[in-house]
Amino acid sequence: MRVVITGGGGFLGSRLARVLLARGRLSAPDGVEREITRLVLLDAGFPMASPEDGRVEVVQGDVADRTVVERAVTADTAAVFHLAAVVSGAAEADFDLGMRANLAGTPFAPLQCAGSANHDATAAMRSIRRAPRPPPPRATSAPLRR
Repeated sequence: MRVVITGGGGFLGSRLARVLLARGRLSAPDGVEREITRLVLLDAGFPMASPEDGRVEVVQGDVADRTVVERAVTADTAAVFHLAAVVSGAAEADFDLGMRANLAGTPFAPLQCAGSANHDATAAMRSIRRAPRPPPPRATSAPLRR
């Protein structure tokens, strides 16, 4: 079974890759647990070392580039974990990069999966969002004591 992780070079993607490799199996779209024979890590960069395992294939490129995604998500892909994102300060510092990775690149992996010959292909989508902290509770009906 071929599995693709977009954002495979990042914090979450690299950890997911290690867990999947250690487990060695994943439930396929038909619900049957199958052996992971190929794990494709797609990312713009790989600051951490990729797992040294014969099942790992590294594809370096922009998730917003359809040709890069087509190289990673092939007709025999059974699952896509879409974790690619530019978060926090990096997206604020480079707004265009954040928009390209977080918005423009989001549909390519699942669309490539859906359009493949493998009609059972699935995509596990992600959403990264930081909600603001609620204000601290404040008593409004109690009188102040002096």
